Amino acid sequence: MHKNDSYVQFLIMQVMSIIKYIERLQRMDSLISLKATGTPDEFARKMKMRRSTLFQNLQEMKRMGVNIKYSYIRQSYYYADSRRIKIRLESLDEVANNGKDLVSNKSNFSPLQY
Repeated sequence: MHKNDSYVQFLIMQVMSIIKYIERLQRMDSLISLKATGTPDEFARKMKMRRSTLFQNLQEMKRMGVNIKYSYIRQSYYYADSRRIKIRLESLDEVANNGKDLVSNKSNFSPLQY
């Protein structure tokens, strides 16, 4: 294996890790939006993660600017305002075709929706 092959493998693993992270955030967002998380233990089980990992992920989302609360009455997490995390993956061709939008700061990528 050449040095470049190792680097390509490393990059592929990094991209796969990022994609898994994005998919996890999207799944959490979906359950929170539907107010269908259940208790923290149930939410962790639905997400196939430890409860401590769930709390770390919720803290990360809050640091991104999303206001997430827990309702003891509904036994579910919910969004306390209209802010959401919005992640959109585009191919390089799409980015190149929309290059003028990127320059004018009208990109389709928006980490937070206000």
